[in-house]
Amino acid sequence: MLKYVGYKTYQNIEILVVDDCSTDTISEIVKSFAQKDSRFSLLQQSNAGVAARNLAIEKSKGEYIAPINANDIWYPQNL
Repeated sequence: MLKYVGYKTYQNIEILVVDDCSTDTISEIVKSFAQKDSRFSLLQQSNAGVAARNLAIEKSKGEYIAPINANDIWYPQNL
């Protein structure tokens, strides 16, 4: 589950979440975050698997990219 901590004070960040035909509620969760915080974006595509990362890279505007998979943990000190 996406947890909204750690990056509240760091403004120079872009968070792109790719929904690759998930069966859970991640799309609704990300949409609710995006309504409150413009640094969040939801990208949706149809079952591309690992290639979902390519969509996020293509759409990103930042200089650095840190891919995070569903089973990864992102700690506040990583920023």
